[in-house]
Amino acid sequence: MSIHCVIPAKGTSLAIKEKNLQKISGQSLLGISMKYAESLPHILNIVISTDSQNVVDEICRSIKIDNVVMEDIDPDAVKKLTSNFSLHRRLQQHSTSESKTAEFLPSILKQISASSEDFLLLLQPTSPFRSKEDFDSLRLLIEGADSVISAKLFDSPHPEKRIKSDKKGFLIETETNTGRLSTPRQKLEEFLVFDGAFYLTKCSVVFNETKLIGNRTRLYIRSGLGTINIDNEIDLEIARALAESGRIVLPSMN
Repeated sequence: MSIHCVIPAKGTSLAIKEKNLQKISGQSLLGISMKYAESLPHILNIVISTDSQNVVDEICRSIKIDNVVMEDIDPDAVKKLTSNFSLHRRLQQHSTSESKTAEFLPSILKQISASSEDFLLLLQPTSPFRSKEDFDSLRLLIEGADSVISAKLFDSPHPEKRIKSDKKGFLIETETNTGRLSTPRQKLEEFLVFDGAFYLTKCSVVFNETKLIGNRTRLYIRSGLGTINIDNEIDLEIARALAESGRIVLPSMN
């Protein structure tokens, strides 16, 4: 199995300033994902896609090479940094809050000579807690599927126990948003959400349909504290506490 890894790491974030560069136990979120990708078998290329010089500087620090100036790289081009890592200079139209990651993936895959028979592994830096056992499970589940995406149970708070308010801040009472507040969680329908940790997709899906979710997608269900996806400051503080307490072990730094 031939797998190409892409780590999307734009410089801006609405919730946390330079979120991908925030640190947990001395390692940046980006550096953690890079270390994890480097530890996996069957990975032919690891490409970090960014629009930020600060992210480029962190990449260079992580892999211990001289600083690279992003402006020296053509827009949308992929530059080889080491035998394992490459840098993609992302176009500005692919770096907004509305842009979709899948939009720039075909260009990256073509430049690194990926074939339609290969696979793409997308690792978001905001999901720092992954294991090699996770990766082994993904490789087993991709058999007979177009893509495998990691997910987790969404039950706390349960979506059927959501409430609404009007413009003046008063509770809007309806059967759908208040009638089930006292219903035991076990009696409510189960909901799943993507946890952001893994997207493993056939390159043919990316080339032909410009998307990460194929028509035949399996879910890899994860559970526990390691499924946290850092979206805000509270998530970041929880992740730091988990790592610093030793409850979850991060990849070691070189």
